[in-house]
Amino acid sequence: MAGALLRALERGEGPEAVDSLGARVNALSLSEVNAAIRHHLDPALMVVIKAGTLPGP
Repeated sequence: MAGALLRALERGEGPEAVDSLGARVNALSLSEVNAAIRHHLDPALMVVIKAGTLPGP
């Protein structure tokens, strides 16, 4: 919680930005989310990491 408040303050927002985050996220449409993904993520730069137990010898 303290980290979220600090980030809001660093962006010039007040504590109400943290309180209203859920409502702002819920107000997004699918097309807005998809547009943000296309803008900010580059599939060519993504890395796949697998973790787990390796089979025995």
